[in-house]
Amino acid sequence: MSCFFFTGKLLTFGTIGLCLILFGLLVIVINPITVVKNHRTKLSNGSEIYHLLEVRDSPGIKIAVYLFNVTNTHEFLSGQDTKLKVEETMASMITTYPYFTRLAFSLLLTHLNTKAIVNQTAEEFLWGYDEPLIKLGNTVLPGWISFNTLGLLDRLYDKNVEYQIEVKTNSDERFKIKSMNSVPGLKAWEYEEPNRRSNCNTFTDVYEGIGYPIDFPRGAPVKIFRNVLCRFLPLEYQGVKTYEHGVQGHSYRIREDAYSYNNDTECLCSGGICIDGVSDLSPCFYKLPLAISNAHFLYADPSLYSRVEGIKPDEKKHGSEFVIEPKLGMALETKFSVQVNIVVKHIDFNTETGRFSDMVVPVCHFKMMQLELNDQHKHDLKLLYLVVPYALWGSVAVVILVGFFLVGYSIHLFLCDWIYSRAIIFQTPEGGKVHVIPSAVPLLSL
Repeated sequence: MSCFFFTGKLLTFGTIGLCLILFGLLVIVINPITVVKNHRTKLSNGSEIYHLLEVRDSPGIKIAVYLFNVTNTHEFLSGQDTKLKVEETMASMITTYPYFTRLAFSLLLTHLNTKAIVNQTAEEFLWGYDEPLIKLGNTVLPGWISFNTLGLLDRLYDKNVEYQIEVKTNSDERFKIKSMNSVPGLKAWEYEEPNRRSNCNTFTDVYEGIGYPIDFPRGAPVKIFRNVLCRFLPLEYQGVKTYEHGVQGHSYRIREDAYSYNNDTECLCSGGICIDGVSDLSPCFYKLPLAISNAHFLYADPSLYSRVEGIKPDEKKHGSEFVIEPKLGMALETKFSVQVNIVVKHIDFNTETGRFSDMVVPVCHFKMMQLELNDQHKHDLKLLYLVVPYALWGSVAVVILVGFFLVGYSIHLFLCDWIYSRAIIFQTPEGGKVHVIPSAVPLLSL
């Protein structure tokens, strides 16, 4: 191959090669995937996520309600049975059971001749029934009790209670709760008293569970907060879970000691109900002696439900799982159960309700489950894990290799030109033709 090429061609190939190499390295440093992720997941007015959150009727978490049906009303109230017998029944499957023997909320306040146990439909119990005490409170204290019927879900999800949660928007802390009603902690648990502030009542590493920061680190601390819970639920890291197309998620669950009293939950003992295995709800719900726990008192000491028959804790049924896709900060799975209980203190002045004295009575439990990801989210994950990385990094590799080839070829041209420029050219006849031999040294020496 002849080495006599123009210098311009050498410069052209070399420049193009260097540009291709620099372009490939720049793509690696910038990482367009991260740029696109940041743009599509940013929290700002007019962004894609902003419009999704703005839709009020968008699908959220599915809630299944399980009521504890009392099966030995007469025997327990008469003293014939020493244990309250309950049977779990799903509220959405009550067509063959039109009435439930329900624990009346009169256990909360025992006056006005209300009964300790009454018959109600599931709809009445969950969404509202007439309760003499509540009607009295609504009449006497309308500013404190703004409702005249009492229902469990109706109170837990009271639409008249206004609260505003402020979350962080930078990519490293996206969706972290910053404050609620402009307070960076839980007012119900004495955050506003400086000497009472702690991790128990301060928004630190706390999320609502609808989204997380992008590039979420494995094992990062996570606490979940929903206003209806009246507290934070600490999670513990379990490992990596793999899905279709190689999608991976960080798996968490609610800590086994989440409802125990320790240094992380000490503030929850200030409301008056301080029982290991349950968490006080009274500061958030009109000072009513309600408490939440794991469904069927999972992980709690059996002595807590020793007077209740029919409690069957099962980690597979009543456990929790939160799976976070780290690249986008997407919630892949969310499922956990919360049980609502009535905490009855010592009663010695009422014969009927006295049977419940010093007892934690299970009322119902809710199973919260995230709906399956929609087709658009599945498509985004497939692109993120399967299509885009291979296409992008494969193209970058080709560009860099072509760049190195052109630079190498330019070096080859340069060396040829350098050798030719130093050569002594001899012309020798060969077959009637002139043959040119370039050489850096003379063929003959004297």
